[in-house]
Amino acid sequence: MLYSTNSEIPMSASSYSTLFVRLIWTSLLFCPVASAEVMDKVPQTFNFWGCTLLSSLLLFGLVKLRSWWGLLLGSLPGLAYFCLVFEEIYSPDIEQAIRAEAGSIYFVHFYAALVGLMLIILVCQALVFRSTHNQSEGKSAG
Repeated sequence: MLYSTNSEIPMSASSYSTLFVRLIWTSLLFCPVASAEVMDKVPQTFNFWGCTLLSSLLLFGLVKLRSWWGLLLGSLPGLAYFCLVFEEIYSPDIEQAIRAEAGSIYFVHFYAALVGLMLIILVCQALVFRSTHNQSEGKSAG
């Protein structure tokens, strides 16, 4: 049971109908505001590049550890982000709306940032391999 501002007096039936009418008018007035475009709800292209940049900094920082586990753990956040975005932008009801609003360049930025991240992962993998290989040669020679 709903109560009015004075908590001891319950609301009457006419108060319920007034509340209902106000709710209807409010929802009708603000309905156009609530329907945002698709591009407001999906990640922007600078998010792709920002994720690639942050993941690259994390990976190059973890290369100093010379550990394969550090490389694996450093690449997981960036790859997980791109997997989640891939799932979102290729859903059947969103993909065509993105193509209509942002064009195909949105997908080009997505794949370019993903390829950039993959190249950074490969470079870091080569650096870790080289450092561990040099350490193992130094131990066997000494």
